[in-house]
Amino acid sequence: MATEEDKRTATQMTASLASYLMTAALAVIAAQAAFVTFVLDKREMSPLFLVCSFVGAGASVASVYYGGKGIGKLAALGYKGEWVIKTPKGHFNKQTITSIIGLVFVVASIFFGKPKAEVKQVSCECEVLNDSVAKLQSEMDDLKLKTESLSAAHAKKPLASPPRRTSPH
Repeated sequence: MATEEDKRTATQMTASLASYLMTAALAVIAAQAAFVTFVLDKREMSPLFLVCSFVGAGASVASVYYGGKGIGKLAALGYKGEWVIKTPKGHFNKQTITSIIGLVFVVASIFFGKPKAEVKQVSCECEVLNDSVAKLQSEMDDLKLKTESLSAAHAKKPLASPPRRTSPH
């Protein structure tokens, strides 16, 4: 027969396991948030993606809730000197089931959605740049012609002699 200390240790282990499952559920929620951020940027959201994401996140939140309720119930019963490993309403079973459901739906959401169509903005920018380069090339050609014509006109003109200095006397 188990001693009171053995029962107490078993209760503590049960609470620890529930706490670990709560941590895992929170990690699943964080991973889901990161994946949704990626999807918003790079992929199109399908209705199945949204359903799986919400169900997965909701089940993970429910898992944390049931784990907290179960740990609270263990603490209340332990305060009365009753060391149990199961709660009367099966909180830890609900926690485990909702945790698994959350993980499955979050993983399933990864496979729904398709890549976003590439935006043709790059080709538009290339066209604008090509037009700008062509315009600049045309302006350079015009400036080159003007420079050559000015040089030719200056070469034909005789050089002016400097003005003579007269002495003040």
